[in-house]
Amino acid sequence: MRGLLVFGATGQVARALAPLAPGARFLARCDADLMDPGACGGAILAERPHAVLNLAAWTAP
Repeated sequence: MRGLLVFGATGQVARALAPLAPGARFLARCDADLMDPGACGGAILAERPHAVLNLAAWTAP
């Protein structure tokens, strides 16, 4: 898929999606932490995707 930006690259759903969307850009927390709006906004502005998916999740210990 072209023009797709995915947050949460290391999660279960994103890992399942990755083979189906070879043109997508997958970002992990080290690329853009969702707790840092500036980093996320910067990633979106730099990539200029057609769509953004937030597949990040928090798993309780």
